[in-house]
Amino acid sequence: MKVKIFTVLLLLIMLVLVFPLIANADRCIIIPRDDIVLSEPGQKAFIAHNGQEELLILSTDVKASKNVSVLEFMPLPSRPEVSLAQEDCFTNLKELVKRYNLHYPPVYRIMAEGTKSGGAAYAPVELIFRQKLGVHDVTAVKINDMTEFVRWTKNYFKKSKIPYRELSQKEKDIITDYFNRGFKYFVFDLIQVKEEVRTVPPLIYRFKCGYFYYPLIVTNHIGGVGEIELVCYADENILKKLSSYLKISRPPENVPEVAPQIWPPPPLWLASTRAGVEAVETKDVSPLISEITGGYAYLQAFKYEGPLEFKNDLWLKVLPEEIKVLINNSLVIFDVPPVLFKGVCLVPARGFSESLGAKVYWNGIKKETVIKKGELNLVFPLYRDYVFINGKKVYPDVPVQQTGGRVMVPLRFISEALGLKVEWDKQNNLVRAVAPI
Repeated sequence: MKVKIFTVLLLLIMLVLVFPLIANADRCIIIPRDDIVLSEPGQKAFIAHNGQEELLILSTDVKASKNVSVLEFMPLPSRPEVSLAQEDCFTNLKELVKRYNLHYPPVYRIMAEGTKSGGAAYAPVELIFRQKLGVHDVTAVKINDMTEFVRWTKNYFKKSKIPYRELSQKEKDIITDYFNRGFKYFVFDLIQVKEEVRTVPPLIYRFKCGYFYYPLIVTNHIGGVGEIELVCYADENILKKLSSYLKISRPPENVPEVAPQIWPPPPLWLASTRAGVEAVETKDVSPLISEITGGYAYLQAFKYEGPLEFKNDLWLKVLPEEIKVLINNSLVIFDVPPVLFKGVCLVPARGFSESLGAKVYWNGIKKETVIKKGELNLVFPLYRDYVFINGKKVYPDVPVQQTGGRVMVPLRFISEALGLKVEWDKQNNLVRAVAPI
């Protein structure tokens, strides 16, 4: 009996009565027995990105015709950190989306009849980690040899006491395609699926990536027609690039109440409205989000409707050109590169200050960075719109942020506070900070 997989890529997140948000997560599913009917009534995804690192939260509602172990895999471009999200994170995301009234433009269409939704020594496969996260049995590997990987998969089924079946040619083609494009890291998630519909608690994937990434090709083995929706939280410029990349359809003006034509023509991507959101409001989705985006970013949803057959993943370069910082004509090397935030260049507080001979301290209780040089005492509270210079409250152009585990401060502000003159070379993406003679 052939495997039947009916995937309904729908999660209704009601924003207003007429406009739903539907969020999906794309992972490839390997069903160990060919007499199991597996359905995914709802899939959910949230993506945060800062141009250098991505945080992806995935969850799926699953149901099987019989109790069965199911293996899902996620191809990733770099070594990930995987953790368990709080169970109510998508409920909290729904409330956040509703609070900012994100909605899509109205869609007018006539549906055709019959439309359906649906490092060290070389090793062929390196085990990165294996851990139990709630109901998830998570294994991360790095693939160096495709042939050996197929054998490894067979052994994995055996060790996990799952009835093995050979990978289909389509599944092999999908994995090989990712491998050939440089995706060497795969995360396998073994879960127990029961006959009743159940929501699998979400997993968080965090990984370095200068591209805005979401795997679409993994859905090709499902086929049919469906919907994919991504709720994204990132800098506004990244979201604008994403809108352009996805070739967002825009509704025509003055559409009559009963449209005589199909609009938008499928397949298509739609974009919701966009809203600026303080990172503190995302902590109930995940407290890790602010580590990725800093204290402020924009929330927007993107929805695809059409055939679940993709030639490419969502793979958009968002890594900005590196900003170089010179102090007295000497290049400063930071462990976390400078970034632009609301048009202001931010640099790691410790790396910049110590290069000038200043002492830097972190107050974990107050969440503030203290910089001392001679009689100068600077206090930078995290995410506040003010700082203290020798006890006097002053207001920089933007609040202090945190990116990649580093406190990021406005370059011009800290330079001038330390007595340096700052020049911005826009053509060469270069900042020169010069101490007075």
